[in-house]
Amino acid sequence: MGVFEEGSGNWISVVKPFYNSDGRYLANLQLHYRMVVFEQSYQSIINGLLLVILLAILLAVAVVKVYARRMAKPIELLSEAADQVAKGNFAMRVDETWLNDNQIIGAGLPEDDLLILMQTFNRMIEQIERHNTEQRDFIASISHDLRTPLTSIGGFVTAILDGTIPPDRQERYLGIVQDETRRLTALVADMNDAIALDKNNVTADITKFDIYQLISRVFSSLEVLLSAKNISVQTDLAQVAGQTVYVMADETQIERVLYNLISNAVKFVDQDGIIAVSAKRNGPDILVVEVEDNGPGIAEADLPHVFDRFFKGDRSRTDRKGSGLGLYICRRILQNHGQSIFAGRSPMGGARFEFTLPLA
Repeated sequence: MGVFEEGSGNWISVVKPFYNSDGRYLANLQLHYRMVVFEQSYQSIINGLLLVILLAILLAVAVVKVYARRMAKPIELLSEAADQVAKGNFAMRVDETWLNDNQIIGAGLPEDDLLILMQTFNRMIEQIERHNTEQRDFIASISHDLRTPLTSIGGFVTAILDGTIPPDRQERYLGIVQDETRRLTALVADMNDAIALDKNNVTADITKFDIYQLISRVFSSLEVLLSAKNISVQTDLAQVAGQTVYVMADETQIERVLYNLISNAVKFVDQDGIIAVSAKRNGPDILVVEVEDNGPGIAEADLPHVFDRFFKGDRSRTDRKGSGLGLYICRRILQNHGQSIFAGRSPMGGARFEFTLPLA
């Protein structure tokens, strides 16, 4: 069998020789078949494949263009949102539902990364908006807390100097000026402490100390204020007389926490009020300290915000003055210790604060 070319086409030639019984050649049979049909079929297949490839390329280009346009839309949304934020519109958010609405979200595909990017961008804007709100509240609170005592001081000093306040009454008003000056000093000190805690510039000197002795010391430092309002103090310290419970923390900072909580209770309870303090083990490693009173308590809506900077809720909508930083400082100190603090309603009817410390 062989292939040869003749004329305008290719031929397949098959030759079959025949022999007799003696092996002598008698004749042969030749069959020649022109390859026209085969060539046409082969060429048709090639042409078909080329057409399919061309159509596939065109379809791929079209899909890529559409896909790229739809993929570019989220980037445009992010760019527009970033531009709005740069102009101060912190309420701007990227529409995270756009990807789902346009059906280009699929598990494991790059579009999922776009969704994550959108969500991260929105969270970032929420944080910026929150910080911006806190900054405005900070400025407003500072302005109010500074303006009020400064106005009083300025008014009384002017009245003394121009003779409006007679000499026999000047001592009384100078006492008020002194009180307002002390309040300003305390406010500035609280602000400095809060800023230092926020910047983690306050390091905790962890030592082993007796929590019961510390609680007793804080009550002793507030004895004058407690006596002035005839406040009854209830503690579980008498039940463990002669015993010690040691914790591991910065003693000075924890004393600040206890002082803030107990003095806060003294401020808000009425005459002949009650303040209760307890310290109890919660498992082998944790001590829970509770400070509660029978004062007006904290409104339910205010509970999530009592530890915010400068927050003043219903409990302070009275003539009791404060910086609004005491509870915030308590939380930051305990956070720096890796501990927690909670606020709630006391069974006594007032406020209850609970914080944890690690046992030694």
